[in-house]
Amino acid sequence: EIYPFLGSYLLAEAIDEEGADLAVHGHAHAGTEHGMTSGGVQVRNVAQPVIGRAFHVYNLPARQAIRSADHV
Repeated sequence: EIYPFLGSYLLAEAIDEEGADLAVHGHAHAGTEHGMTSGGVQVRNVAQPVIGRAFHVYNLPARQAIRSADHV
C-alpha cells in the first residue's frame, strides 16, 4: 500500500507553521529514528521495527515543554 503524503513537505509545513517542539510518527516501518523538518522541528519515527523496542521516552528541554496559554 502506498501512502502519498508520508514524509511529504505538506506535513512538514503544517508542523513548522504551528511551532511544534517535536513531531512523532510510527507509520514508517523502514527508515531512521531521527529526522528534522526544514524549519528545524525534530521528528522521531517510533515504529517498532525502527526503534527496536515497544516504546521510547523522549525528554524535551524544559524551555521547550512550557507553552503559553494562548498557544494551547
